[in-house]
Amino acid sequence: MTVPNEIVAFTDLLRHEFDDAEVNVDSPRDPNGEYWLDVSRQKFHSAVSWRPKVGFGVFVSDEESYGQRPDELYAHPDDACTRICQLIARTKDKHVRAVMQLKELRHIVGQSQVSLAAELEINQAAISRMENREDMHVSSLQEYIAAMGGELELRARFKDFEARIEPVRAAKQKASG
Repeated sequence: MTVPNEIVAFTDLLRHEFDDAEVNVDSPRDPNGEYWLDVSRQKFHSAVSWRPKVGFGVFVSDEESYGQRPDELYAHPDDACTRICQLIARTKDKHVRAVMQLKELRHIVGQSQVSLAAELEINQAAISRMENREDMHVSSLQEYIAAMGGELELRARFKDFEARIEPVRAAKQKASG
């Protein structure tokens, strides 16, 4: 079975950044099914999935990835590669996983602190403080994400179920809009 161009592009981009990176591709029986990529470099190891019309699913949590949904989704190989490179750079131990930080998100979107500050009508130093803050208002995070063209989604996860939740402020804005 021929490997899709998107997977070839992802692999080429990753090997351009880290020539010792290994990517093993497990192809599905159905060409429209889910491909699995085992990505490793030194102490780093991660599972990445790829599906047509969905893109790349990156698993960053400590949980077993088989049967789980990805922690992060990327439509384009270059964005998925950028994220894997971020994770490789931050990995000191193969058991350490890192959820995305705001500055990493901003980097993937391709926006500078200065341009984001202009969009939010605040100064660049305020963006820096926000990106390094340990705790912030959900509304501040919503504004930060919206200024980059995204939408914040919150999920509550329990042992037996999970559900998308919406902050009261956002729900009221949608109802009045």
